[in-house]
Amino acid sequence: MQTLFDQSEPAKPGYSPPSKPYKLYFASREKYLYAFASGRLDVTENRVDCWREILQRCREEEYFDLLVYQESPLNTSLAERFSAASEIVALGVYGIRIAYVDGDPESFEHNEFCALVAKNRGANIEMFHTVEEAHDWLVK
Repeated sequence: MQTLFDQSEPAKPGYSPPSKPYKLYFASREKYLYAFASGRLDVTENRVDCWREILQRCREEEYFDLLVYQESPLNTSLAERFSAASEIVALGVYGIRIAYVDGDPESFEHNEFCALVAKNRGANIEMFHTVEEAHDWLVK
């Protein structure tokens, strides 16, 4: 069962002003930070801004494991995906283990390419189809 938050745990909004074209929510888990991102993340600037917020929260709350679940269209070119992945790694993902979930089969391959670019630049990131798979990888 793929869920964002336990019913007993209220969602904690991230810092996403209404003017932002995406929404970002966080939930603290025992061993990792859970981030849910949705909206217009198909624009490089939006995607990088979103990741900046996610990484800032990781640092503030001293998390070294991160599960990101994304729901958004992905209509970017190969060059834009390459650029976004490179910029995100440059924000400082080192020392953070990232489990990235994209449940959309159509955009999974695109995000898998981004993960490969990030890995080649030193990020510790793995792609998953389900939250359960990502959770299992983070807690093992």
